[in-house]
Amino acid sequence: MPPSLAGQGGPQDSTITKKDFLAALDDARIDFEHTEVHGTDQNSAIRIIATGVSALFGFFDGTEAVSHSSDYLISVSKFFDKEIP
Repeated sequence: MPPSLAGQGGPQDSTITKKDFLAALDDARIDFEHTEVHGTDQNSAIRIIATGVSALFGFFDGTEAVSHSSDYLISVSKFFDKEIP
């Protein structure tokens, strides 16, 4: 992950918007794929192609716990194709 998105390890609260996340990936020249998440309301995902890492975003409007309406990072996960011992 680009340093601007990596954090200091462990779960953290996020106020990263999808726009900022995509800009950081572009700046770092990291290839990604943007997909809509079917079966969920207003969610989308970014998959970082070379790593199997996916970032899930949800839309929050200004009436919720955010200052302005936008897509915010909800979670980041890694797809493993092998069992972890």
